[in-house]
Amino acid sequence: MIMMSTAANPIDATLIGTAPATGWIEPLSEGRLSVRTDDRLEIHDREAFLAGTPSPTQSLRLPAHSAATPLPDGGVVVAEGTRIRALDPDGSTRWELPHAPWHGGRWNPRPPGAPAASPDGGLVSVVVPTLADSDTPAALVYDDPPRHRYARDALLLIDTASGRVRARRPIGAVASDVTQRWHPDGSLLALSCWTAWYSWSTWWIEPRRDGLHIRGGTTMREVIDFLPDTSRVLTLRRAEAIAPP
Repeated sequence: MIMMSTAANPIDATLIGTAPATGWIEPLSEGRLSVRTDDRLEIHDREAFLAGTPSPTQSLRLPAHSAATPLPDGGVVVAEGTRIRALDPDGSTRWELPHAPWHGGRWNPRPPGAPAASPDGGLVSVVVPTLADSDTPAALVYDDPPRHRYARDALLLIDTASGRVRARRPIGAVASDVTQRWHPDGSLLALSCWTAWYSWSTWWIEPRRDGLHIRGGTTMREVIDFLPDTSRVLTLRRAEAIAPP
């Protein structure tokens, strides 16, 4: 295991409260949190939600087999089977970026994880699939129609206002599950990908003007978040497995 610039010291967690919820909960800036289900994204006031009196301030119905991430300006970035879209607060499409269909074909066309917005909302990072060409060995092949040959996935850094791809970098994964976390100052992105038979791989990536630079990484650990007021990252130990958790 190589962690490089982050620490591998185990820490304890203390339960401070519980709140019933259906879906996946993510903390947001300015005292908000999001709740995602298979077909809806809701934005809540954090204190009201944790106090047991949830009342969404924003609710968006999601397309089937999609994953969405809210932006600080009220917009939403939605990852779908063959495209990334940004929606304005009124629901209109701000921009659309097509990509190759997600591996899984007709049986599982959904993205493995949601995009991740930078703290200032100006950028969004997203993992997309890449089709292998005649000069690239395929890492994954689906023989059932529609037949696709996949190379390693790619990490994109996209301007949330225009949809322009600011940076692109291949990553060592053909992911069935993805977790991303930005450092609060936007200087670092932690990315975890689960690949069949290889378990989790995690990298911390520094966005620069000349591209995305990997500063370190580890295996069999999924990123949870950055610890407050530090560049240290909190990870969850994941045993090797043939299926995602």
